[in-house]
Amino acid sequence: MINWITKIFSFKYAHKIKDRFSISPLTRRFSSGIFWTMIGNTVARVLSGIGTILLARILGPRGLGELGIVESTVAMFAVYGAFRLGNTAVRYVARYRVQDPEKASRVLKLALSTSLILCSIMGITIALLSKYIAIHSLKNADIAGSIAIGGALLFFLTYGNITQQALAGFEDFRSIARVNFWRGILTLLGPLPLAYFLGVHGALWGLVLSSAVLLPVISHYLHVNSVKAGFINRTSISSAIKELPVLWQYSLPGFFVLAVMTLTIWISNVILARQLNGFAELGIFQGAHAWERLITFIPGSMARVMLPILSETHGRRGDDEFKKAVSLQLEAVCMFTVPLAIAMIGFTRPLAGIFGRKFIGMEQVLPFLAVSAVLFSVNEAIRVIYEGMSRQWTSFVMYVSWGGALITACYVLVPSMGAEGLALSYLIANTILFTFQSTYVNRVLVLGVMKKTRGHFIQAVCLLGFCFLIRYFLPSGPATFAYIFLLTCSLLPILSKLRAESGQLFH
Repeated sequence: MINWITKIFSFKYAHKIKDRFSISPLTRRFSSGIFWTMIGNTVARVLSGIGTILLARILGPRGLGELGIVESTVAMFAVYGAFRLGNTAVRYVARYRVQDPEKASRVLKLALSTSLILCSIMGITIALLSKYIAIHSLKNADIAGSIAIGGALLFFLTYGNITQQALAGFEDFRSIARVNFWRGILTLLGPLPLAYFLGVHGALWGLVLSSAVLLPVISHYLHVNSVKAGFINRTSISSAIKELPVLWQYSLPGFFVLAVMTLTIWISNVILARQLNGFAELGIFQGAHAWERLITFIPGSMARVMLPILSETHGRRGDDEFKKAVSLQLEAVCMFTVPLAIAMIGFTRPLAGIFGRKFIGMEQVLPFLAVSAVLFSVNEAIRVIYEGMSRQWTSFVMYVSWGGALITACYVLVPSMGAEGLALSYLIANTILFTFQSTYVNRVLVLGVMKKTRGHFIQAVCLLGFCFLIRYFLPSGPATFAYIFLLTCSLLPILSKLRAESGQLFH
């Protein structure tokens, strides 16, 4: 399929596009990375979304909620296994693969070796603690077996993700696209049949098998890139240990950021799960979260492309090139997330209906998650700026405030509002984080960079605000036309950008 898509872009206009992008190396690198990342991620996300819908119909709200809390628990422990080593490999490989390939090779070896050890330890730990977590944290002893399976899932999924992230340091987004394509296929082939016969345990074992099959494929792509870059073929552990300071100078603060995020998300899920009918409510939230990921996956793709670019441009090509890269990312995030959020708010009923009648409560959850997804995407784009500039300690302080806001809001809203309260809590926390981060970046890190995207932010606030007014004050008939009008307005920046580019392209 990927080769077929590539042939489409070999027509004469594709050559003109290539020539146009060649004028700006930054634009060429960004567009090439986004193109391949979007292909792989789109296929993976669509297939994953289909898989989630089918799993919801097989398992029901409670089963999906159980699967969601296990995945959340695995994600919390995976932070310690990952130790932010994937991003460490990306940054140092991107920064030094040309200037100092031996150093880049040592950091890569250190990152992969350390992650292999940590992922093994965390996988065993979660299996041993599964009964304790189920009884004392979740107040449900029946879920202990599912959490134990999560130990195997943690190892294969986390180590595979770190290895795949390292490919971004070489800017080999084509290979990443291939991996994501097959990940989406395996998501359907593995968990669904096993879930049908074995329930939640079968779904989890299917995820384990899918991750295990992909690991040697990813390792092969990484080896090929290492050889092409001229890295030392057999970098020894003793030479890699020379780069140990990288772990506490770069990996440690990044680890603390991710630890705060995953621990906060896990606590918020536990708060909901421990309510009356909590697992069913969590299942409704997980179903809505599957739709939310359709909004965040494009900015997430951009972030993976921009981290090596920001790491390489920062401090080497001057502030103008770095500021241009930052503005390019923030502008693109706004243009792509707002239309999807409007569509999600406007069509909550059919989106919830796809999951089945038992998920009807999703209609109240989706609007808050849609707006929260836009803010989350911008916040993650800003976090990439911190990582590109090695300012993760600043990011850590910002995300501590986010975690405090989210947990506080959950304790206030979740007992009375259930899944809807959890979604509203995310919206409140992401709003607070966006306010802090945008102010700091604009006034301290990259002076004046937010001014270039101010118009996009104002437009997003107005359009999304109108969506809520329409939702609560207009009857369904006129509301549909109003949503379509707002969706058209949100697409204007994209159409204007494409028209400007095509005018220069075919002039």
